[in-house]
Amino acid sequence: MRPTRTLIVIANGAKARFFTHERPQRRLAALTEFAIDVPPGRDIMADRPGRSFSSVGPGRSSMEPRSDPRDLIEKDFARRVVDRMAASLAETGADRLVVAAAPRTLAEMRKGLTAQIEAKLAVSLDKDLTNTPEAELIKHLGDALGV
Repeated sequence: MRPTRTLIVIANGAKARFFTHERPQRRLAALTEFAIDVPPGRDIMADRPGRSFSSVGPGRSSMEPRSDPRDLIEKDFARRVVDRMAASLAETGADRLVVAAAPRTLAEMRKGLTAQIEAKLAVSLDKDLTNTPEAELIKHLGDALGV
């Protein structure tokens, strides 16, 4: 009987880590890790806001941006993580998928899940474990992995 192989994805808005786990082992095998540099909002929005004429009268006022550029960068990163997740599922032949991500990132990732990914998704945790040492991850994911 072939052991159950699980793909584990740990992510937040700027960093993702991928692992595999085969039962009944109590250790993870690191696959890949990638990250992006998300500059502080003050650096992205360094220019003064634009100005607009008032619809009534001669006054002018500054305009606020319609969206936070950091949010847009993090949403795009979440979509890239989902794409990489699909590729990793195919490459590893994993039977199950466990995802642990920061709450906002997890919400964004759920929007991009395909039917094939959802079929293998066993557990999703809204925890940011990206900076947790690899040796301690098994403690956080033990119930999800069945160890």
